[in-house]
Amino acid sequence: MPKFKVVVWCDHCLNDAEGCFGGGTETIGSSFETWEDAQKAASEYCGHLPYGYRVEEDDEY
Repeated sequence: MPKFKVVVWCDHCLNDAEGCFGGGTETIGSSFETWEDAQKAASEYCGHLPYGYRVEEDDEY
């Protein structure tokens, strides 16, 4: 059964080496058992911040 990860980035700092996440993306937390768990974590983490995110299958599992 696949696990999921959350990839986040800052829309304002994308491609700015001195910005959030070095201008790139970052994976938050660890792997999540379900897509819903990952989505909930992303919403809680990004809800009050100017971050975009996507939930992806974690290829490491």
